Amino acid sequence: MPVCVSSSAPSKVLDPEVAVNKEEYQVFEELGRGRFGTVFHCFQHRGLRLHQNGGLGEEIAKLFPNLFGQPSAALVLSDSHVPPVNQKLKISVVLSGGQAPGGHNVISGIFNLAEGSTLYGFRGGPAGIKKCKYVELTSDYIYPYRNQGGFDMIRSGRDKIETPEQFKQAEETVQKLDLEGLVVIGGDDSNTNACLLAEHFNFGIILFL
Repeated sequence: MPVCVSSSAPSKVLDPEVAVNKEEYQVFEELGRGRFGTVFHCFQHRGLRLHQNGGLGEEIAKLFPNLFGQPSAALVLSDSHVPPVNQKLKISVVLSGGQAPGGHNVISGIFNLAEGSTLYGFRGGPAGIKKCKYVELTSDYIYPYRNQGGFDMIRSGRDKIETPEQFKQAEETVQKLDLEGLVVIGGDDSNTNACLLAEHFNFGIILFL
């Protein structure tokens, strides 16, 4: 059984010459809203499902019986500037795989979208889920990493979650933190991790970006 280990202090101090102050960030945020004009709403949508593609439905259903046939999700433009998440949630994020330039801003975007919710970051990639090593991502913690490339905020890893013991560890972590959502940020291999976790848990929200 994993013992949860929490930390709270940011481990990165940016060079003052490259750090963006909060006033400048607010200007950039307003410019971004003006550029796009709207925010996106995510909703369940009666689109293509796995059983409608390629005649592989039976094989896919055997591998993923809990996920097979569920509705897909789509992003649609909204005329409202109000974020679509209007309830307080407990969400976690994990960075998975190799370094990428957008990881920090994906986390920042999730934090902005779910304002008022509790956001945790699992440290060191999927291993952080298994070992319950996490940090609560607050505004002050996230701020130094906004618009900075890399995966330094909570670090990444290439660990797998695929054995019964690993699934049990992950489930214990989710239950200890009372999570309602997990966002896996990474590439194709991370997609596999997210899919296997979603199939195993069969509850809550598992997202892949």
